[in-house]
Amino acid sequence: MMLKYKMIFICAFLITFSFSFQTFSYAFGANPGGAQWVLQWSKIYGGSGHSQFAQPIGDIDQDGVNEFVVGGYESLGNGRCRILSYDVLTGTYKEEYNWAHGGGSYNSPSGATVLDLDGDGQLELVVSWLFSGLNDGVWAYKWDGITLTQLDHWYGSAVYDVYTCDYDDDGINEVLVANAPWGGTPYHVIALGWDKTNAKFVVEAAWRLGNYTWECPMVWCGDVDMDGRKEVIACISNGDEATAGTWALKWDRVTRQWNAELIYQGFIAEGTHYGVVVGDVDGDGIPEIGIGNNAKKPIAGACLFEWDGVGYAKVWEGSWSNDYTTIEALAIGDADNDGRNELVVGGGSIHIIGWNGARYYEKATLTQTSGLLSGIVIGDFDSDGKNELKACDILGYGPGMEWIFEYKVYDFNPPITTHNYDFSWRNANFKITLLAVDDLSGVRETYYIINNDNVIRSVSIDGQPYITTEGENNTLEFWSVDYAGNEEPHKFIYGIKLDKGPPSGWITINDNKVYANTSTVTLKFDYSDGLSGVMGIRFSNDGSWINQSWQPPPSLKMRNWTLTDGEGQRTVYMQIKDVAGNIYDASDSIIVDFTPP
Repeated sequence: MMLKYKMIFICAFLITFSFSFQTFSYAFGANPGGAQWVLQWSKIYGGSGHSQFAQPIGDIDQDGVNEFVVGGYESLGNGRCRILSYDVLTGTYKEEYNWAHGGGSYNSPSGATVLDLDGDGQLELVVSWLFSGLNDGVWAYKWDGITLTQLDHWYGSAVYDVYTCDYDDDGINEVLVANAPWGGTPYHVIALGWDKTNAKFVVEAAWRLGNYTWECPMVWCGDVDMDGRKEVIACISNGDEATAGTWALKWDRVTRQWNAELIYQGFIAEGTHYGVVVGDVDGDGIPEIGIGNNAKKPIAGACLFEWDGVGYAKVWEGSWSNDYTTIEALAIGDADNDGRNELVVGGGSIHIIGWNGARYYEKATLTQTSGLLSGIVIGDFDSDGKNELKACDILGYGPGMEWIFEYKVYDFNPPITTHNYDFSWRNANFKITLLAVDDLSGVRETYYIINNDNVIRSVSIDGQPYITTEGENNTLEFWSVDYAGNEEPHKFIYGIKLDKGPPSGWITINDNKVYANTSTVTLKFDYSDGLSGVMGIRFSNDGSWINQSWQPPPSLKMRNWTLTDGEGQRTVYMQIKDVAGNIYDASDSIIVDFTPP
């Protein structure tokens, strides 16, 4: 956000809400589900506040902990950019480094993004600067946790923000510059690539909307028309006076230029277009385009557009007349870690807009912020694997403050883990599937111990329990832990049965005689199984078992049997099956001779 001087008349007003769909909200605090938004951290930097910084998070020093950058117009002549990270020892955020380039009035950073700029597999930091004289424009840095190394500087005199996007779908991310043509760099959107050979920025593409000299305060990127290629979303406005609308820029691979398509040009809550964002809020697989307003009077507004196969249709609009205007304070992401994206809109308060399966609605309103919010960012600021929500204010209407909120789930109930073992005998190594559910914070991990071996395994790392030991008394101990730290009482399965070996036995015809003079013979046989036990036996004259059913093993281990008609060698086949399903085959033969000597 570029600092602009303007007067906003603030008067007493009624708290009113206006939406294109029915909505509801609740104030900052607990909801009925055992969770609430809490202020995790805040700090006053003063002055005219901080800039938006669209994508300020990443592990830029490769230490396994995310850093993020903040900064802006803290005081005249003393704008700063600051690198912060979460310190687990103190349980709060600490500043790692701060700097400015000087050379101008405010010497202030206006935007930031984190990406692997030079393709070395490590993240770099890119920051845009304003009111810094000849140091205005876009700077690239490496941060190793101690030293900030400047990689390159691309001069641009009116850069509002920077953003990472592979705009041409070549598999390499570029830096998009949101720019004002009146500043001397005559474009609205500029794509900066990286020249690896010379280690410097290069201009790959640039776009300007007609002869408009108005600013492009913000850009975003995404495949908004579902054609498999990304579009750059840019809004063009003259402060809060007039707007040229929000545009989708599609890259033409042949002409190597952007073709622009208008998304919307009308005012939003009496304001121009000043912030854009892309993301799938309603979960239908088609990303929405969010647009924030910039109004002359205190009223925050935003709307969502979605591709309908032909064009961009407005699917939601909201406004809050008890807030300052929105400008760039909007984001889309999973702010409350429920697995679904929300649109987050800032004014003086923060409004979290979700989708309930039928319509958009206001899930929560955070009222601890104040002033004109310039930025909303959703991301993992404290490196705990879950998102937080950061906001900052600008232009001196608030305290010049940064806020970070987290959605805190108060979960006192442990998970519940079930298994799918049916206590039957198995005849091969097998898995028992453990399934855990948790009512609030979610299952962090499921653990188990097999046969009291004192080795604690986890499902996420070791997979499901795998039973390999033969016997009828295998044991499984298991339990789960949720993200709130609740541990389930340990559960046990006893009598897990595994028999991998077949039974044994034998068969004889007529007491092992070589010849018989009749087709009717006497079979003697035996069977045994040392583990699961014999379940059944069956006999056949030809080794085919299609029509031979299993019979319970008889206590009298002999029977009469009729051989296949005719003379010659005849064979009787026997199968023995144990309870686990293992089968043993046995046979005996005899020669049938009806003809006298």
